[in-house]
Amino acid sequence: MNREENDLEKIKTGIPGFDEIAGGGFIKNRNILVQGEAGTGKSTFSMQYLVEGIRQYNENGLFISLEYDPIFLIEDMKAYNWPINEYTRENKLSIVAPKGGLENPSNMNVDDLINFIFEETDKVNAKRLVIDSLNSLEFIFSKTENYRKEMIRFNSLIGDLECTTLLISELHNNIYTYLSHGVINLFYTKVGANRLRGIEVRKMRGTQHSSYTHAMLIQDSTGIEVLPTEIDFNL
Repeated sequence: MNREENDLEKIKTGIPGFDEIAGGGFIKNRNILVQGEAGTGKSTFSMQYLVEGIRQYNENGLFISLEYDPIFLIEDMKAYNWPINEYTRENKLSIVAPKGGLENPSNMNVDDLINFIFEETDKVNAKRLVIDSLNSLEFIFSKTENYRKEMIRFNSLIGDLECTTLLISELHNNIYTYLSHGVINLFYTKVGANRLRGIEVRKMRGTQHSSYTHAMLIQDSTGIEVLPTEIDFNL
């Protein structure tokens, strides 16, 4: 690792086992893409990142939901016994959807969304941000004259928030794979009669990281745990 890499400040996710395969965590204030098919644990990973940021590192968090009612999201996370309601009451965590974003996404535009994110970030002094999801962002950006230009502008403005940001996406090729500073792939693949969970750090600019796919568990009451065990889905 060169001197420039050592000089980059990193934040730990607090997710058991993940920071070890990610070269010590995420570089501070960078944008990271978390992608995978349905059921792979994207929302759990992202919420755990926010919860552990508050619990372990005193970093407030914001979850922007563009396609799922925050009430249902909070209900879904109850299985992990995370103090989400306590953190929201203390203004350490906010889980919100843009007004009209779920029911009337066609009424949103890029600038409205950016302004909303900046306002909500300021309300809780967020240092960790999750945006769910890229698929909804693409719908909004598709109405602009220059999709690529607006996506680049969005990525740049989000970088000005001084938040370390996770953007959730279904697993498919998209421009944000190239724009983001890191890419995390999650898997839930059938091998024989069983399904196995896995995680890989596909890209992480500015740091050394594992190049393997690692086994991952989602535990009742605690959430995600990444194992040092390497996993081969081709077996």
